[in-house]
Amino acid sequence: MRKTICLLSIFILLSALILSGCSNIKKDSIVCTSLVKYNLQGISDFGFNVNLITTDKNIEVEFVRFSGENTQGLSVRLVDDTYDSLREIKQQGYYIRLLGFVCYTEDKKVIIESVTLKIDGEEKEYSFSTPIKHYVTQDHDLSVQARSYPLFISTNSYQTTEYFFDYHVDAEVIITDFSFNDFLIVKNAEILINGQDQGRLQDLLPLTIPQDSDISIKCYLGFKNGISSTNFDSIYCDSLLSYIVKDTAEIEQVANNLVSQSVSKDADAIAVITMMID
Repeated sequence: MRKTICLLSIFILLSALILSGCSNIKKDSIVCTSLVKYNLQGISDFGFNVNLITTDKNIEVEFVRFSGENTQGLSVRLVDDTYDSLREIKQQGYYIRLLGFVCYTEDKKVIIESVTLKIDGEEKEYSFSTPIKHYVTQDHDLSVQARSYPLFISTNSYQTTEYFFDYHVDAEVIITDFSFNDFLIVKNAEILINGQDQGRLQDLLPLTIPQDSDISIKCYLGFKNGISSTNFDSIYCDSLLSYIVKDTAEIEQVANNLVSQSVSKDADAIAVITMMID
C-alpha cells in the first residue's frame, strides 16, 4: 500500500512539473517581439518584421489582430519575408522565419502594443516591450533636400561601419542639429561642404551653409543609453537634420527613414536562433 502511495506521489509531482513549465520540453515555436524597435514617420503604408523560430519550417501562421491605438481600422497582410538562403538553416532543432506585417492606415498615428497570432491552430497574444509607433506625415517643400542616405543597414555591423548622409542646400541655412528621433545616436560625425572636410560636426554647430551647397555628414551609429538592446534588434527610426532658414528664420527638419535589419545573412540567423532559445 505504501509503495502504491509513493508511486502515485511521484506521478503527481512529475505531472505538476510538466504543467508548470519546469521541464526541459522544447517549445515548437518562439516569437520574439522584444527585438523590434519601431518609431517612424512616413506615409500611410508601413510595415515591420518579427522573428519567429519553429521546429517545423512549414508550420502554419495566421495574423489575428493588433491591439493598441488606432489598430482597429488597420489593413494588415502577413507575409513571409525570410530570405531564401535562410530557409534551410537549422540551429539546435529550429528554423527561423521573418514574419512581415504589411500595414495601411487612414489615421495620422498608430500605436501597436501587441499582436495576436494563430500558430499551428493555437491563438496567442505577444506584447511589444517597445510599442510600435507610426506617424503619417505630409511632404513639404524644404530648403534642404536629401540626396542619398542609408535606408537598410545591418544592426550587428553598424557600429563599425561609417555611413554617409548627403544633402543639397537650396537656400542659406544654419544647421542646428543632426540626430535620430529614437533608439540610435550619432557618433564621431564629420561634415563636408562641397567636398571639403570641415571637421567634427558637434564642434561646429550652429553651422551656416551657403546657398546652393552640397553637404555630406559621415558618422558611426550607436544605441542610446538606457534602452535594452542587442546586436540583432530590428530598428526602425528617422535620421533628422534640423536647421534654420536664414532669411525667414523658419525652423525646418529633414526626416529620412532608417531600417536596421536583425537578420540579413546566415550567421545572423544562427545567432538569433541561439539567442531566442536561451
